[in-house]
Formats: sequence, C-alpha cells, structure tokens
Amino acid sequence: MSRYELLLQDQERLEQEKAEREHRLAQAPPGFLTANEVEGEYRYYQTSWDSNQKKKVRKYISAENHEVALSLAQKHEDRARLRVLERDLAGIHAYRKAYERMPVKEVRESNAMKLLLDELHGDLARELDEWMAAPYSRSQSYGGNLRHKTRKEGEYVRSKSEAMIARVLFDAGIPYRYEDALDLNGKIFHPDFTMRHPSTGEYFYWEHLGLMDEPDYVRRSLDRIRIFNLNHISPETNLILTYESQERPLDEEWVARLVQYYFGL
Repeated sequence: MSRYELLLQDQERLEQEKAEREHRLAQAPPGFLTANEVEGEYRYYQTSWDSNQKKKVRKYISAENHEVALSLAQKHEDRARLRVLERDLAGIHAYRKAYERMPVKEVRESNAMKLLLDELHGDLARELDEWMAAPYSRSQSYGGNLRHKTRKEGEYVRSKSEAMIARVLFDAGIPYRYEDALDLNGKIFHPDFTMRHPSTGEYFYWEHLGLMDEPDYVRRSLDRIRIFNLNHISPETNLILTYESQERPLDEEWVARLVQYYFGL
C-alpha cells in the first residue's frame, strides 16, 4: 500500500472520529464544567452564560447528578480533540490538493521509482522468508519445556506470555525467531525473540521479563540488559522489553502497541 493510500485511510479514520465527537457534542448538556476544592474534595458546577443577566452563572452538580459532570468533562475533551482533528484534516486536504495537481510527468516518474523500490523490497522479502525458514541454534536451557503452541507451524514456546508475543508478531507480519543464538563478544545469549524489520531487514530483539517478583531473576535480567547495551542493543532503539509479575500479567494490547511503535505498522 502506497503512502498516499495510507493517507486516505488516515483521513477516513479522522473524519469518522470527528463525526462521532460532533454528534456527542450536539447532545451534551449546555455550559461547561468548573470546580472548587473544598477540604480536599472537589465540588463541580455547571457554568453557562445568562444572556438576561449578562453574566456567567453556575449551578452546583450534586452527587445524584454526577452523570452531568461526566458529560461536561467529555464535552471539554471532545472540543479540544476536535481542534486537533480539524488541524490534521486540513493538513491532509492540503497534501491531497498538491498531490492531485502533480504534473503527469512527475506522476510517471514517481510510478517508475515505485517499480524499482518494489523490486528492492521483493528481494528483501525473499531474504526474510529464507531467514525464517533456515535452521538455527536454539537455546537448550530449561530442557524441552516448550508447552505453548504459537501460530507458526510446529512452533512451541515456554510461556503463555511468549505465545502472546509470538501471536502478535505473526499477525503483524514481523519475521522472527524464537530463542535464536546471539554471540556478543564470544558470549552466547538467546533473546526470547530475534526479529527483522519487514521493510528494512534491521534486527530487533525482544526480552520478556516474566518473573519480576523474584529478586535473583531481576538481578540476572538487569545484567543481561547491561551487556546488551554495551553491544549497541538498547531499549527504545532495537531492544523491546516487557515485564510481568503475579499481580500484573502481560497485556496483549500493550504488546500490540509496542509492535506498532517499533515497526511503524
């Protein structure tokens, strides 16, 4: 899908959100929300302009009418968000206007460039397919304790959380290997996932730290991350880290957001 087609998708999404917020605003209570803090608690008021008295008047919102306060808070958010949506849509319209007026010669040159780029990306896609299919040295730690099936044919991983990560990567079309060997200055590590960016082929690594309740495990994990950093594998760059404890299990929506952040999908 071209950037222009992606832009059209963004426009459709923003216009839909704009229509929903405008519809909600049309049904919102009159006025706006104000509040006073009294002895550590907030008192909310519905404030509006009285044209007869030519001044602002406010009405206390009791606990029984708490929904009115919520609606006015939503109204405030909708108005602020609409300003952003209108700005973004204006930018999209300006870009589309310039693009659609592009001379035929420039369009042809752009299409000719696209053919070459598609050819390059096709070579990368073949390379990544071969990388995925090739045998590799997997971790032998913890024996064969691979109990959780992923969507990749014949693949099993050690934990439900790793199966979740594998599922999100698979669905997003991210090439990956599970517990592939990584040689860092003669010392072998096995990151949970070694990934390749589908557009550039760049390597990324994912470590899921699933036993954050155990101090020894945390210490060992921090030591691994330190070594990764010394070898230019760093969080926020090419190392994805997720954490889990008994009270805070891994969230699939967060995993999907991380994939979108790092791979731009």
